Amino acid sequence: MDIDIILFWLALFSAVSLLANQRGALWTAKALALIFGAGTLVLVWPEAAGWAVAAAWAIFLALPTGLADLAGRLALAQNLQSARQVAIIAAVLHPDRRFRSQAWFLGALRDAQRGRFDRAIARFDTLRSDPATPTELRLSAHMHLRRLQDRWDDFLRETCWDGVDPALATLCRMRAFSALDRRPDMIALQRSGAGVRADDAGRGVASSLALMYLLTACGRVDPLAALFRGPLRKLGAPTRALQLALAARDERAREMLTRLTANSDRDVARAAALALDRPLARVELTDDQRGVVAGAERTITGNAERRAARRPRVAPVTAILVAANLVVFAAEVLRGGSEDARALRSLGALWTPAVLGRTEWWRVGAALFLHYGWVHLAVNMLSLLVVGSATERLFGSWRTLAVYLAAGLGSMAMVVALAALHVSPSEFVVGASGAIMGLIGALLAFAIRAWRRNRVRATLVRVVWVAGAIVLQSALDVATPQISFTGHLSGVVIGLLIGTLLAPPKSRDERLAVVQSAAARRPALSRRGLVTTGIGAVAALAASLALPR
Repeated sequence: MDIDIILFWLALFSAVSLLANQRGALWTAKALALIFGAGTLVLVWPEAAGWAVAAAWAIFLALPTGLADLAGRLALAQNLQSARQVAIIAAVLHPDRRFRSQAWFLGALRDAQRGRFDRAIARFDTLRSDPATPTELRLSAHMHLRRLQDRWDDFLRETCWDGVDPALATLCRMRAFSALDRRPDMIALQRSGAGVRADDAGRGVASSLALMYLLTACGRVDPLAALFRGPLRKLGAPTRALQLALAARDERAREMLTRLTANSDRDVARAAALALDRPLARVELTDDQRGVVAGAERTITGNAERRAARRPRVAPVTAILVAANLVVFAAEVLRGGSEDARALRSLGALWTPAVLGRTEWWRVGAALFLHYGWVHLAVNMLSLLVVGSATERLFGSWRTLAVYLAAGLGSMAMVVALAALHVSPSEFVVGASGAIMGLIGALLAFAIRAWRRNRVRATLVRVVWVAGAIVLQSALDVATPQISFTGHLSGVVIGLLIGTLLAPPKSRDERLAVVQSAAARRPALSRRGLVTTGIGAVAALAASLALPR
């Protein structure tokens, strides 16, 4: 299968998934336009349809979100000029209110950074007063408006916290209490459970910044420095220096604040000058307050360990399987080429007449490690890295290996069996796809089991999404003659059965359910959303069926 067909299908899959997410009217319109535009291109200019649809997907669907995320990272590093330019490009590609408001908000921050405080105040006031501004940006604009006006009491009195993201609400309140030197209120907020928790600190920027203000107000220099080495390592250097100076509260800190008053970031310079006008007395905490702060400090160490545990690592069995496939692919190239039928047959491609007529059953296993061309190899190995690592984390190495081999061998054997029964024609089959689909089937079994145990909505969402991936893959198999539908479907069924039998320990199920419950943010599909998604899926399938192969 050519790479343009793969890109065509990936773009359509992404568009249908976007419809299911129901992210807004403009996203829905773009997804539908991409799907129906793909059908039109297939009829009018089929040779270029694959590349054109993939390019449209990248530019108008994938790029705006990626640019918005990049703008946020640049803003955290206080590279506000570049952040604003990136946000403007995202707003041009996707003129949604969220992107336009982000560009306007970053422009206001840039004005403050350059010392144009009156202009920044006007921009923040416009964003705060506009009901069309997204809730989070409106709250942030309100906070910065009152910050520049030094009216923190007004900010706390005027703000309604209903419907605000809890992490952002905590950050805003911590920052206001810090500016007002209301340390007991910060500690009370932390003690109440609304503050930084062990399960979220260090994962979101808002939670990490809230922890930064708490540690600064309590004079905890060493934990603050550890935070800057961890989740806030990308925070701008002037802001880090300012917070460390405010936490130290000694003569050396006063010298640092004096130097910061000449910093090119005029917003930081202004904050340093305001700090110098106040006494920098040592912080004295009660035993109870020290206990609360110590608990917050432990989140830094705990989350550093969790981040290390979650750091993307290739699981050992997955790594061995990928290496084995690469070695065999090198043998294909040396033998005469990965797309040479004779070379593939000599190395063990599954050719059903050879298996049935000459009883060459060794081909059932050998064909799992052969691939037809580098595109086939690349797609399967990327899938194996993602799916295999996830399966190995949940099931363990030996269970994963058992599922992989059983699904792979079973899918190949099913192709032979159906050919022997004359249910399907003889096939020439190579590739690890059946085994990989078996791993996906095992993940589906795991998700079903977790949902049946705790009935957490997040686990049901996982069931729906894994099942949806299987359905879409099956549609691709039906539409593409080069792919063995029999091998993929049988691999999923075998993986589902073995994944049910070789269930991982209960405690691992429960831990995953908690993580999924905390991480899942997908809204439930409405009836209109289901209809729209169904129409889009049917149109996508029709467009792909019409694509010349």
